[in-house]
Amino acid sequence: MQVVWAAAMAGVAAADSFCTPNATHVEVVMSPTHSECRPIGEVFWTADGEEAFVDKWDLVRLSGVPLEISEEAAVCSDLTSSTKRRGTDNAWVFTSGVRVLSMQGGFGLLESSQVRTVNAVNIMMKNMLDLLLGGIAYFFVGYYLAYGEGGNSFMGSLSAPFSDPTFFIFQWSFAATAATIDSGALAERVDLITYIALSTVTTGLVYPIVAHWVWASDGWLYQEGYIDLAGSTVVHTVGGASALMATLCVGPRICRYPNYKGFQHWFFRKLFLESHHEKYYRGLFSEIEVEIAEVNIGSRNPSQCLFGTFLLWVGWYSFNCGSTLAVSGTSADAVGGVAVTTTLSASFAGFVGCIYDAIVHYRKAGYAVLKADTMCNTVLAGLVGITAGCSSVTYFGAVMIGIGSSLTYLLARFFERQFQIDDVIGAFPVHGSAGIAGTLLLGFFATDRPFGGIPCGVAVPKHLGWFYGGDGTLLLIQLKGVVAIFTWTATLTMVVMHVMNWIRPIRACRSAELIGLDMVEHAFFDPDDLKTNARLAEMDELEVEFAHRAPDFYANNDIIEDTVPRRRIKRVSSILFGVNTSHGGGGDHCDFSVPKPGVGGSPSRECRGGADITPALSTVLEENALKEAAAAMPPPPPVGVVRTRTMPTVMRTSTLG
Repeated sequence: MQVVWAAAMAGVAAADSFCTPNATHVEVVMSPTHSECRPIGEVFWTADGEEAFVDKWDLVRLSGVPLEISEEAAVCSDLTSSTKRRGTDNAWVFTSGVRVLSMQGGFGLLESSQVRTVNAVNIMMKNMLDLLLGGIAYFFVGYYLAYGEGGNSFMGSLSAPFSDPTFFIFQWSFAATAATIDSGALAERVDLITYIALSTVTTGLVYPIVAHWVWASDGWLYQEGYIDLAGSTVVHTVGGASALMATLCVGPRICRYPNYKGFQHWFFRKLFLESHHEKYYRGLFSEIEVEIAEVNIGSRNPSQCLFGTFLLWVGWYSFNCGSTLAVSGTSADAVGGVAVTTTLSASFAGFVGCIYDAIVHYRKAGYAVLKADTMCNTVLAGLVGITAGCSSVTYFGAVMIGIGSSLTYLLARFFERQFQIDDVIGAFPVHGSAGIAGTLLLGFFATDRPFGGIPCGVAVPKHLGWFYGGDGTLLLIQLKGVVAIFTWTATLTMVVMHVMNWIRPIRACRSAELIGLDMVEHAFFDPDDLKTNARLAEMDELEVEFAHRAPDFYANNDIIEDTVPRRRIKRVSSILFGVNTSHGGGGDHCDFSVPKPGVGGSPSRECRGGADITPALSTVLEENALKEAAAAMPPPPPVGVVRTRTMPTVMRTSTLG
């Protein structure tokens, strides 16, 4: 390995000398006529392809400036450019990004396991839309806001040229992960167009700005020494904070909280867009709703939940280990160490969740029970918590972060239920609160180079944790970053929700929520399912009855008009789907003109701007009516058996004398 000496040591006066040696940087001669200001301990490659580093001991003797960092500390090079990565490292970054993309499947399985089967397709569609729309938004805007050269400490330059496609793929996978966290929290009742807008803004604006603050060399949090290697806050707290704000705006699912109490103060009702009365969310109010609704709240498929968690755990190794951006040379030890800390944190976090479930159920029923959703979510909380400091803590520190993240999840989940926040999969407790906990715990457990060597792409902390010789400076920096990131994300999420609510209702209409979004927004249902078609045929009756009860379910007592809403707004969805959409003042308006069996005509739909349920529903209903009639007829007699018919005896009273 070649040692690059400082300018004065080499006895060469560089023509473009501009660097004053200090505690962290020194002037390094790259050629007889060129020198650069390099951080002490940096690892890089020379023009001839040889690996080199700045020897800190000679620099201390040369400059005369005492180092304020520990003997083992070092600052690694910025490997966000492919020109500074070798072929092996480029392949490592690319394959890690692809494996992180595959985690979308795990998220989809986990989220769909917690919702009714009539909303499973809707959940998977949203995960696909996160990738589809995220790829477009991040390519044209997001990547430049995050890493565009020539920017400032707040954001990158939009006019910078596109470079390093390998790193783009890796970062796109992170952006899509931050966006998909919303889908689980808002499941079963959010309007599809509203979700599309929120996902696009998260991928193209919210996440890239935060990534620039933390990971770009000119970002203000990066310069202060903020630690978040793989995104506990950059990815997961961004997604968790967005999910929390959006959930407060959309409100809980119908029947989730039978004794639901809404916001009592007018300011919070306006802030969180609550237009419905409390009775709207509490339950079903008619026999028609009871017949068509499936309101089973809770985990529907625990085995699917477990399998989704397994896929996420495996993918998390690419999430954390891939963030080293290198696997060659001295980085090999760092990659292995990151994998071990990730494993320990997840394992101990899940173990705490199992103990909690066993104790709680033993006290209630006298025997221990292990619930799949609690174990899965605590494992994920441990993975989220260690993501920030997986390269900056010892194995003991990883254990403590896993335990702390698990306890934080359990506490946040408890408060969500106490305040009646319907976060379907626990997105904020898992991603938001656990991400914050793991980031703040670095203020206590961060150390310098816990795995030895100089891990390329991994910045060793400028400040140490409180338990490893630090003075609390790192804890204050971490706290400042968490507050800034949460505030930025929450503010932009609220802006998106308010704008979308002005354009169109952000919540799916009542009948669509009860019957399931798969049919209403994706035209997915079994044409041979008689029960499904019976529900569709009764939806017009449901809407008529609900319209007459509107004063009981809206805080402002606006009555929904049957055909002509009080206010009409031409929406983008009218152009996309070719349907007429309308928004009644303060309430839902869904007009399902669905013909009855045996009646001609085609159905039309006015509900949140979605597409027609099916273009040939009337024909399907007619066919099913015939099937019902055939099923009601008695079966034919067996061969060789003569059917006898018993005529009823008619009793008549004669009026003749």
